[in-house]
Amino acid sequence: MKDDSKDEGRTWRLRGMATELKQQRRGIGGQLLEGGLAEVIARNGTRVWCYGRTSVEAFYLGYGFRALGNAFDITGVGLHALYVRDLTRRL
Repeated sequence: MKDDSKDEGRTWRLRGMATELKQQRRGIGGQLLEGGLAEVIARNGTRVWCYGRTSVEAFYLGYGFRALGNAFDITGVGLHALYVRDLTRRL
C-alpha cells in the first residue's frame, strides 16, 4: 500500500495466513486472522491489508475485508488480490 507518513503506524500488513490444503476448513486460518486483527487493534491500528488468493475471496469478505483493484498473478502460486479492512467500522 502507499506509504503515507501521516499514517503513524496505524495501517498494518498481515502475512502468512495460508494453511496447508489438508488443514483447511478447520478454522486455523480464521484463528490466525483473528489473532492478527486483535494484535493490530491492541497496537492502535486502524486498517489492515494483505494479498490473498482470489480463490478464497469469500474467506476475506467474511471477515470484513474488501478487494481493491485488479487481481494479479503470482507465478507458480496463482491469482491474488489486495484485501483491505478498516478496523474503525463495525462488521
